Amino acid sequence: MRVIDLNKKLISVYYVFNCMQTCSDEAVAWFFMGEGNATFECMQRHEQRGLSAILGYQVRPYISISNTDLTLMRLLRGWFKAKKIKHNVYIPKTKPPRKPCAVLKIGRVVDVKKFLEIILPYLIGRKQTVCQLMLECLNKFGREGWSEIIKTKGIITRTKKGRISSLIINWDVEQEKKRFLEIMRYRDYILSINSGRKAKNNYAYFANLWGMEIG
Repeated sequence: MRVIDLNKKLISVYYVFNCMQTCSDEAVAWFFMGEGNATFECMQRHEQRGLSAILGYQVRPYISISNTDLTLMRLLRGWFKAKKIKHNVYIPKTKPPRKPCAVLKIGRVVDVKKFLEIILPYLIGRKQTVCQLMLECLNKFGREGWSEIIKTKGIITRTKKGRISSLIINWDVEQEKKRFLEIMRYRDYILSINSGRKAKNNYAYFANLWGMEIG
């Protein structure tokens, strides 16, 4: 069995990042294992319309990579741009002696799936398991944008010139609750792998909230 020293591997990744103007997929994967996080965010929503208004909550994938080496993070961002993966980067305010830390985030389903598909062949250990679970969940229950929703659930009224005059989304509330719960099941498992903790707003919480049977 081949034994990999993760610390040495991460050191070699830093060398690759600092010595190359572009990053390899493997280097990004190993850097993600050391500095990245993958989970599902669950948050309460207060919209007046749409699915979030119906359910009162939203669950979505969340990928982040953070590091205080801003030059390295610029190289990483160049890799994301080259792969055409949409992302956001921000630097939270810090006070000396703490160094500024750049945080790169990916949130759209289509971009998270693309990122996971690229790096998964190079991952090992806990991060590999988490990313496999997340990709499996997104392939089963993720939506890749409003075009898919409109195509499957939209009722569109058009003018004589073909322009959209109104759009109604015909949500199946019970079906959406079941979909939400299935994603929460994956989220609970991923949280247990990442940190060993149990979230307050978990699968059981929402099943009880909506009066649905706990599977």
